[in-house]
Amino acid sequence: FSGGGEMVINGPLTVCNSGSGAPAQAATLDVSGLSRFTIDTSGDIYVGGRNNGRGVLLLSPDNLLRATNIYAPGSHSWATAGLTSSILLGEQNMIQADNIYVGGFGLYGEMEFQNGLTSPNVVLRDYAGTGATNLYIGDMHANDRNVMGTVDFTAGSVDAVIDQLQVGIAQMRATTEDGNISATGILSMSAGTIIANSVILGRNVNGIDNPFASGTLNLSGGDFDASSIILGQDESPSGRTDRARGTINLTGGTLTATTIDSGGGEAVFNWTGGALHVDAFGSASSPIPLIQNGGTLAPGNSVGTTTVYGDYTQAAAGALQIEIAGTGTGGADFDLVEVHGDTLLAGWLEVSLLDDFLPELGDSFDVLSTSG
Repeated sequence: FSGGGEMVINGPLTVCNSGSGAPAQAATLDVSGLSRFTIDTSGDIYVGGRNNGRGVLLLSPDNLLRATNIYAPGSHSWATAGLTSSILLGEQNMIQADNIYVGGFGLYGEMEFQNGLTSPNVVLRDYAGTGATNLYIGDMHANDRNVMGTVDFTAGSVDAVIDQLQVGIAQMRATTEDGNISATGILSMSAGTIIANSVILGRNVNGIDNPFASGTLNLSGGDFDASSIILGQDESPSGRTDRARGTINLTGGTLTATTIDSGGGEAVFNWTGGALHVDAFGSASSPIPLIQNGGTLAPGNSVGTTTVYGDYTQAAAGALQIEIAGTGTGGADFDLVEVHGDTLLAGWLEVSLLDDFLPELGDSFDVLSTSG
């Protein structure tokens, strides 16, 4: 569709609902030539899937997508492995849905900005537009083949409020004819804000010998704020701990979390830039080494405490930022880092004074303790 103007759809939308079996079918809904595109439905939006179909939704410069659930792709009874369905965002995008699924049902899915846009932005909220949505990226269901979901906001800015964010979810297969299969999810951002309640990166729900779940968060800019982040949640009943991997690649921006913990699988935290505010990193039962090869560790928001369960290593390019508001108690009057493990320090110590506090000669501040 071209020539400007607006398209409004007041009902469910399916882009490519092919029949079961091979060959796979494909369809594209291209509204990039319109001025505005609106879907406002109490039903669902399916972009691809729904019985072996690949769909592409190419959005206009100004968009509203409002539905109970959004799937890219949707459900299937049979699927050809490797098909990718895409939601390609325009310059201004308001997405209101209670649940958003990108990648799943034995198929690949992606959500990203189109190329060549000027300062694009996407807003994610629930169906009402005032609360938190749920976002599932790379969500494998029973009897699925390999799935992969990618949500890439790095070409623009994101404003998202999310309750459940799960990236790379693998559920138990009813059959094992495909051998080892995997569910992979990747979320990337470089500007804007994501506020999430519960975050799981890499979740094996109940598989025994397969499948494998891998979830990755790439943060190169902007603010990512979460109550809880679990890396590699392995719920395998066999007791295996090698079927889930959660990875955070922090290269810029600010990552704030109450807890970052291991879920029994493989927990990977690669840190080369950006700021980290975290109350508890790892846990007594599942320690995680914190290795800072660049960036800034800043306990609390204002004065606070960061507890590291595991070894803490700060390389020459790293910085520890300490805020001091008084001579009283660590964690209350000045920042404190508690390390339950070994500590190796290089790099920089950056000190800021708050609330017009001026230390006197002889004042001391125990800003780091280690039990290693």
